[in-house]
Amino acid sequence: MTIFRSTRRWLLWLCALALLRPRRVGSAEPEDKLSPDLQKRGTQLRAALEDAYRHLKDYPRARFSGINVSEVVSPYIPIGSSFKDAEQILASAGFEIIRPNLEAPPLPQNRSKDWYGVVGRIQDFAHGLFQVTRVYISLLPPSPEDYSTVSKVTGTFYISMP
Repeated sequence: MTIFRSTRRWLLWLCALALLRPRRVGSAEPEDKLSPDLQKRGTQLRAALEDAYRHLKDYPRARFSGINVSEVVSPYIPIGSSFKDAEQILASAGFEIIRPNLEAPPLPQNRSKDWYGVVGRIQDFAHGLFQVTRVYISLLPPSPEDYSTVSKVTGTFYISMP
């Protein structure tokens, strides 16, 4: 009887955790209609990242560090693309969009030179028993005041312990 109670308790605990797990939400504004072309590029970007990840899994030395996948991302978000389009492509690929707070008080002089970049992330891109893979794509505008076009795109896989 105690085994049944213990198992039942664990099952209830797991169900509660599943319900409380945060959901990914695309950041494209609901009033913005996503064009079929941008949605297709987002789907293709996601497929290309998954394909790149499948090929990376065969190389154990590549684990537990940042792995540059910018060359995988650049065909889908080329330099010179509209910033709005680039964000919509990332959102349709399942990325959460994180924008910098441009109205925050000035940061110290030793801040990153790319502090005003927009980051797309997927926290749980892939996971195994002993590892979690996160994907970050950074979109950099020409300047902190000009978010019209993308001047630099970088993509990185981070593989770590859960």
